[in-house]
Amino acid sequence: MVGWDAADAIVDWSDHAKLRKEAYGLAKQNEAKPQFVCWGSFTMDHSGLTTEVTKGRGENATSETLWISSPFEIIGACRDPHGHCWGKWLRWRDDDQRAHTRHVTDAALQGDPAALCAMLANEGLRINRGQQRAFVTYLGGVNVKSRVTIVQRTGWHNIGGNRVFVLPEQTIGPKGSERVILDASAAGPYEARGTLKDWQHGVGERASGHALPVLAISAALAGPLLDLAGQEGGGVNIFGGSSKGKTTVIQAAASVWGRGVMTPGYVRTWRATANGLEGAAASASDTALILDELGVVDARDAAAGIYSLCNGSGKARAARDGALREPKSWLVLILSSGEIPIETKLAEDRGRKARAGQLVRMLDIPADRGLGFGAFDHGALAAFAGALAKAFKNAAATAYGTAGPEFVRRLIADEVNGDDVRWMVADFG
Repeated sequence: MVGWDAADAIVDWSDHAKLRKEAYGLAKQNEAKPQFVCWGSFTMDHSGLTTEVTKGRGENATSETLWISSPFEIIGACRDPHGHCWGKWLRWRDDDQRAHTRHVTDAALQGDPAALCAMLANEGLRINRGQQRAFVTYLGGVNVKSRVTIVQRTGWHNIGGNRVFVLPEQTIGPKGSERVILDASAAGPYEARGTLKDWQHGVGERASGHALPVLAISAALAGPLLDLAGQEGGGVNIFGGSSKGKTTVIQAAASVWGRGVMTPGYVRTWRATANGLEGAAASASDTALILDELGVVDARDAAAGIYSLCNGSGKARAARDGALREPKSWLVLILSSGEIPIETKLAEDRGRKARAGQLVRMLDIPADRGLGFGAFDHGALAAFAGALAKAFKNAAATAYGTAGPEFVRRLIADEVNGDDVRWMVADFG
């Protein structure tokens, strides 16, 4: 309608609250236009990357345009906080319009072009097989002024004099901080749905008055405080028979950082983690590593895993040139559940006794509160413990992933430091 605008909508809609809701539902995020980079004979636009080549000589010379790849952006030149692993950060959309990002190291440009192109093609970047060398030449010669820091784990980092907190989809820190991205191999299952108030009215309200859910949620929120206070990693294992609500408790805690359900979600299993221990720990550094089903992991793997997870450092490995690569590192708080205590699990390894260092790092807490409601203190929100557990699970699957990041934002905004945390711990004790 010509001349019709928002002012007319206010007149036409008597229910302004409903109008506001409809407007929010129709709103779409404004995406910036792609920033394509051209240089030399290379041209990048919405049709993709092309290059001009000359065939023939003299008067018989002709110019031909060769298509190299589908379009992609170069967001900036990447390097780690120590000035190593230089490369370019690429972003593109596949044929289904899903966004992809990838750090392509300058070292990879010195190797086999086919290997690099295969990796990118696997994520939907279409590349002309006959122009792989031209593709690598473009990346090797392109000049971008913007800088991006790439890190190998989640959590706290000092970047350019600023203290920032890195998650897969966001970096929390002071305004003006340099852009930071997390290496794809260290990206954990962080997701968000709903608002912080949705989570507070869901999981938060249901946890009120229940000691174990409050403890578990507090443990999930304590991860960012470890580094501030200069503390080592550790954890809690909630153990007890089936149908006591222990898995429900850790799912409520998982909703602090991601989707509070089992796979795919923020809760992992001990068995899966034993095979990828270092990656799982790096992807949960300064947050919480939440593990279910202690009973299914081998006792020897559990013993080694507890030490490794709490010590915060992976194995040293050699690079292709024989030099030692910097091992993965992390600082993580573990929240575990299972039918048996840690001490009993470790004793399964030929009857060996658990060492004091292992038991100090992982504390066992019974899942049954002895009040007739399993892991819960009362049944105020449900007639039976089973119905209460279901209400927790529904809440954890409905609103999640907002409390943890908001907690970090407030730590930064309030300038909370290690002395503050240590003082509160001492005062609590």
